[in-house]
Parts: sequence; C-alpha cells; structure tokens
Amino acid sequence: MTVLFDLHVMNLNYEQLEIKATALLKTLPSQTNKFHKVLSCYRSLHRTRLKVFEGDKQALEAGKLRIQDEFAKHKNEADPSRILELIAAAESAEKFLRCNVVQGVQTERGTYKLKITKDTELQTNALPPRKKNS
Repeated sequence: MTVLFDLHVMNLNYEQLEIKATALLKTLPSQTNKFHKVLSCYRSLHRTRLKVFEGDKQALEAGKLRIQDEFAKHKNEADPSRILELIAAAESAEKFLRCNVVQGVQTERGTYKLKITKDTELQTNALPPRKKNS
C-alpha cells in the first residue's frame, strides 16, 4: 500500500508526520485484514448465489440485490467487534446457501428434479410411526 502525503496541504512538520504515519501503520494490518475478509465474504456470497440459483434469473437478481443491500447497510461500520459479527453472519449465510438450499425443476411428469451438489447436506427423514387400527 502506498500512502502519499503533501506536507503543505496537511500543515505538518516532519515530526508530526512521523507520529501520524506510525499510528496509521500500526492500525493498517488489522484494518486491511478485516477489509480483505469482508471483501472475501462478499465475493464468496456472490459465487455461491451464482451456483445455487444457476438458470433462475429472478432468484439470481433477488440474491444479488439482497447481498448488495446488506453490505451497503453496514458500509460505514467502524466497531471492530461488530465488523467481526457481520463477517461471521455473512460466512454463516454463505454456508447455509451452499449446503441447505437446492434448486428444484418440475419435470414433464409433474415430479421435481433437485440439483444436489457435493456440498448439499443430506438429511435422513424418518416417517412418523403409523397408528395401529384396533
């Protein structure tokens, strides 16, 4: 990362500049890591959206708008702990979409064909016990 300073615009002497630059550089690694993590979550959600809703223009557009709205809603968040909570929520949402949402397409016979992927979590559904006729 390159940071350019114009001393005349900032009205700082070299000592003040050194103090401000040192303070800035101390905060950069954690802020940069959070920024990259947020960006990674954003991209991951969009990749998952494209995969899960492939071929469904309405769902693709709705998903895109929802992701954009949620990230825009929190774009000015400055609290580090809140940012970590939002990252965790985005990661959880991505995993839920990837593992628990399947696309179903109705066939000519009136049945549905499900798009099961390697990430889809399959559950065993047990039938309820039948009542005995007395």
